[in-house]
Amino acid sequence: MKLLSNGFEYKVISDKVALYYGEQPHPFAKKVTKAKYVSILESVLIDGSISFKETSEFFYFAFVPLEGLNNELTIDIGRNKSLKKEFVKWKLYNVLKNHFIIDFTKYGSDLSLYKKNPSSQWQNWDSFSSYNLIIRGWEIHISVGSRNTLISKATVQNFTVKGFPAYKALVDGHIQHKETLEQNVDYHVLASQEIRINEQLISRPVLPNYSNYFKDISTTYQTLISYEYEGLVLLKDGFKELMSGRDYFPVARDYNVMKFKDGHTNINAANGMKMAGPFKGPSIDLKNLEFIFIYPNKEKVTELFYCFRNGKTAYYPGLERYVDIPIRQPSKEIVLKYDYNNFENLPELVNNHIQSVKEQMPNKIFFAIVLLPKSKKDSSEGDVEYYELKKVLIENEVPSQFIDEREIGTNNFVYWLPNISIAIQAKLGGVPWKLNRQEDKELIVGFGDATESDQRFIGSTVFFDNSGKLKANNFFQRDNLVAFKQSLKESILNYIQENAQRPERLIIHYYKIPGAKEKDAVLYALKDIGLDIPYVIVTINDTKAKDFIAFDESYGNGMPMSGLAWRISQEEFILFNNTRYEEWPRSGKPAKQEYPIKLKIWFSNIHHRSEPNIQKVIGQVFEFSRMYWKSIHQQSKPVTATYPEMIAKYGSQFPDYSIPKNQLTQNTPWFI
Repeated sequence: MKLLSNGFEYKVISDKVALYYGEQPHPFAKKVTKAKYVSILESVLIDGSISFKETSEFFYFAFVPLEGLNNELTIDIGRNKSLKKEFVKWKLYNVLKNHFIIDFTKYGSDLSLYKKNPSSQWQNWDSFSSYNLIIRGWEIHISVGSRNTLISKATVQNFTVKGFPAYKALVDGHIQHKETLEQNVDYHVLASQEIRINEQLISRPVLPNYSNYFKDISTTYQTLISYEYEGLVLLKDGFKELMSGRDYFPVARDYNVMKFKDGHTNINAANGMKMAGPFKGPSIDLKNLEFIFIYPNKEKVTELFYCFRNGKTAYYPGLERYVDIPIRQPSKEIVLKYDYNNFENLPELVNNHIQSVKEQMPNKIFFAIVLLPKSKKDSSEGDVEYYELKKVLIENEVPSQFIDEREIGTNNFVYWLPNISIAIQAKLGGVPWKLNRQEDKELIVGFGDATESDQRFIGSTVFFDNSGKLKANNFFQRDNLVAFKQSLKESILNYIQENAQRPERLIIHYYKIPGAKEKDAVLYALKDIGLDIPYVIVTINDTKAKDFIAFDESYGNGMPMSGLAWRISQEEFILFNNTRYEEWPRSGKPAKQEYPIKLKIWFSNIHHRSEPNIQKVIGQVFEFSRMYWKSIHQQSKPVTATYPEMIAKYGSQFPDYSIPKNQLTQNTPWFI
């Protein structure tokens, strides 16, 4: 295995360079405060003096002459890493502006380069590909930003297209943000997500393909090194090779192996389930289990029932043979048929039906199979019945599985059935599979967010070990630090009560880089209950990491093997988390390609930031990605990130923004 990164090296010819500054605003110049940056510039000053005519808080600078930056200094960028990075950015810009459209992006990268695609599938929009450049240390990393950014061919008034907003515009070869432009001028605008949806400018998503990605950025790299830059040399040695041990390391192999029924082990969930079955059955008495079928179409529900009872092709043997859950012909009293035209009243109908059935059969345990004329992703924000129905069921403590009835009878439905079955098993309290490792008693709390209108919400999940069994779920508004702290305190106290000992440390999987307020809230939560233990906060990048990516040259510049962690800084790591478990797949079928995830690890106690601890924390992220019981396919993100996001999404859509607290919602993955 030979790994190549997407970064290449550069050299600065001389550390003695010219810097231009002024107090007049410029849309591209770096805006900084006088209070902070005057002292920084004075510390690297070689020639010139820093003075201002105005008393404003800010000033602007660049490493190329720009309008309004009329003052010049000579500085030594070798003394300051951030100034060196700015210098490299500006020297790249000064050449590349003649060959690309430039975006001084505020998010993630240092420069974005746009080039027009040969054609566009929409008459009124031009299509562009974009490439992001990130300058880090002595390397420049190239990544694909977009393969189909749309820019209007005609100018648009007031940054709106048929009432839907745009946020960026193309002006004189630059992509500029709305807030930096005059508002009463017509512009060529970039299609926002709102515009794309309204105008039906949706193209087929491009699936991850490492080899194609490598070819794409290699072409861009060759273009970049073909130019001459003032004060800067881009090395022509190609993308940097990553060295095992120095740059990357493997997560232990036993994080890959899962255990199923009767001790059977396998690295593939689909094979393990097919050959052995689930690791542990539900804790309920299955003799008392009754399935409530809620449906609008008798033919569809009948076909689904026979799939569950008899199986469908050799791929799916049926519910009992696959997950050890028997299914019987339900009585007429227990099923509920509804009318398509009465869908808006379905939550009320279901609530009445469930309560009636419970009264008739007080000793039974119920699971609802709900057939809907559409899926959750088809439900608009104003279409609340889906979420009202889910809430009605969990209020009645009835786990449920919603199924898009349009898929029943299609050729692909047989591939849905294993996923549906393991979700049913997990929602009933079973364990489809676990890692073939000793259970580590450790408190791990995951947080994820969701947005509804202008409000943001947080979901959280609590685990006491690495078995995948949930111990608690929580939901609250994003800025509620009191609720954040309280959820941590409850988790710690419940851990102590169940295990008769305090946790050795607290692990938090977080959806963003924590600020001082969040760190303080964790500290005070521990102090409030008299605990002095270390804690670790792992930020798990919400989007698949592509800004830093590596390729296996020995695998056709393809996807690296699963379980490799690449250190990109002291605290940041790229984790390749996919289904390529071996050098070459034995079946001959290539593994599904997944981009890696990005982790940032913060230790409350610097003395605990040892290599063994770092590798263990990363290993935990990896192993929790194997505990995803919504599908037989491994996910790149761990359930400590995906499950909280699902909880936050449901809570944000539920009436009155609340999730009932009961045995079902606290101890089962009711949301998968």
